[in-house]
Amino acid sequence: MKRKFFGTLLSLLMIIGMSTYDFIERISQVVKTSITEFNKNDEFCIVMNWKIRDSYAILYKGDYL
Repeated sequence: MKRKFFGTLLSLLMIIGMSTYDFIERISQVVKTSITEFNKNDEFCIVMNWKIRDSYAILYKGDYL
């Protein structure tokens, strides 16, 4: 009984985690597109894979905002 309960709990957590990950991916796609549009004057750039994959840092002329 306990084993089945923990298995169900684990699978639910995995499903929630995957949907959150997809949500974050979609948001990061939008952020990347808008910053790429804004990046034409070379003052802004986006840093990917910064500590965690879904956290971003925007650099403005080399300084963190």
